[in-house]
Amino acid sequence: VHASTEGCDDGNLLNNDGCSSTCQVETGWTCTSAEPSVCTGCSTTRYGGSEYRYCWGGGTNFANANTACGAWPGGAGTLVGVNDALEQQHILDSVPPSRDVWVGGQHNGTNWVWRDGTVFNTGTDPGLTALYTRWDRGEPNNGSGQCAYLRATHAMRWDDTGCGANMAYMCERPDTTPISCGNGV
Repeated sequence: VHASTEGCDDGNLLNNDGCSSTCQVETGWTCTSAEPSVCTGCSTTRYGGSEYRYCWGGGTNFANANTACGAWPGGAGTLVGVNDALEQQHILDSVPPSRDVWVGGQHNGTNWVWRDGTVFNTGTDPGLTALYTRWDRGEPNNGSGQCAYLRATHAMRWDDTGCGANMAYMCERPDTTPISCGNGV
């Protein structure tokens, strides 16, 4: 129950989940006033001409994650499309290895595509790739879903699951930050 001295109350005494053990909102997080509080946070990184936003907390489903990416303040993005091993490594360096994370891959009934429509895997056979992939062994198996994510318990390799699962997510958009050579101009 929210006391007047509490910034949040998520029903536990754990730190590092957005609401501290003393019921204060932790740095980098926002929490709802609902009981229990639902806390979320996002961090931003840049790499290779793109800006990335990793959001965590209570998690959300694939569609809501993509909608949140589209509402990214300062310019719309989409769930991330992973185009090569260096970009994959940047993403891995930006997320904790203990959380499943939505990426923008979705099976369209025929092929696996990124949110921008780029086909990255044809059919359901991981060997028939058009672009870079990092599927876990035996994936995608389409056994339980049509949406791709980084699976924490499998060294953040890609897996497919139902699009209604709740998890953290990674957004991407073009980096429009002005480049400065350091002379202030």
